[in-house]
Amino acid sequence: MARWSFVRHAESVANQEGWLAGRRDVPLSAVGEEQARELARRLAPRVFTRIYTSPLSRARATAAAIARGRRLELVEVDALIERDVGTLEGHSRAALRSSGQMEVLLDWHRQPPGGESQDEVARRVLTWLWRAEARVSVEEHVLVVAHGGVLRCAVGLLDGRADQEIGRWAIANAELLDREIEPGRWGGLVEGRGWR
Repeated sequence: MARWSFVRHAESVANQEGWLAGRRDVPLSAVGEEQARELARRLAPRVFTRIYTSPLSRARATAAAIARGRRLELVEVDALIERDVGTLEGHSRAALRSSGQMEVLLDWHRQPPGGESQDEVARRVLTWLWRAEARVSVEEHVLVVAHGGVLRCAVGLLDGRADQEIGRWAIANAELLDREIEPGRWGGLVEGRGWR
């Protein structure tokens, strides 16, 4: 089985200030920069064969900290970009909770105005993982650095979580999720959902 490690980016300025960044390109906070360095120290003994990252700077900076000193190219993948939250981008999380709009974000099938549902995010990300899987041998250890919304959908479905529970699963900044994945698993998830 191939080893896949998934990391949510370290704390961004938006995380620190409590607002929804979505696809807005927001840098790491000072705390996030230290989290990324600490994560890189923890992961230093691991030998990764591939590192994929979202193109947004908060994920790229986290991935770059981990990649520093390794002879590996960071591969930016558009499919790993954070969920498009449409008109809710830039709104405070507290305001979204008090207005009830957070429930739209947490629901598997509902889309925020002008944005993506979690189902659409899952389809985008799992389809890419299925294609990437074809290039990964069973001896490899792949690192994917992305966003909470992306990882909840992909790893949540991989773990067999119920659709409606996935949005409520909290993944901390710089949290590491390790999985041993049998060949064909991503493809099976894509086919099982009728997305092929």
